[in-house]
Amino acid sequence: MRSWQPRLFLASGPYAYARNPMHVGELALWLGWALWFGSPPIALGAGLLFAAMTRAIRREERDLGARFAEWYPQYLDAVPRWLAA
Repeated sequence: MRSWQPRLFLASGPYAYARNPMHVGELALWLGWALWFGSPPIALGAGLLFAAMTRAIRREERDLGARFAEWYPQYLDAVPRWLAA
């Protein structure tokens, strides 16, 4: 059975600008659709997705902090959860 535990700690590339670049991309897509179609229901869906992602990300951060205790605290201080300003 395959383990989904991370084996590597990656802090370069897009992960140097956001701790969750795939989530940022997905939310950008949803917000783009909401603007393109002028759709409040899609915007609401983006908001709900954001809330669900934030909850999942907090759990993942706890797990990563335990797994990579040597590096992860510095990474949390240096890189924002969503996007660097």
